[in-house]
Amino acid sequence: MKNYVYMVEFDWSTEDGNSDIEIQLYQNYSDALARFKEIITNELNPDMSWIAYTAFDKDSNVKIGYMFDSSTDTEGEKNLWWYVIDKKDYNFHSIINLKKIEIL
Repeated sequence: MKNYVYMVEFDWSTEDGNSDIEIQLYQNYSDALARFKEIITNELNPDMSWIAYTAFDKDSNVKIGYMFDSSTDTEGEKNLWWYVIDKKDYNFHSIINLKKIEIL
């Protein structure tokens, strides 16, 4: 029987030089998925993150100068990602991953 751990990784950096990589491990997918979604919600909140007012317009479209990609299809415990990156300065980013990792 294979055992898994689910890792939620939040890699962020702001234009003022603050940055961090936060890693959290979960025993089950549903808890990891809830945390993954919570981080995305926080990133889209203008009171909590630069993402909401800098990278997206009022209609939630990505502004020119930013890359956005996501895979948030939760069918079958897939690896998921959500990221926003400033095209002019890669160090200005928010990258969120949920990864299913086999424990040997």
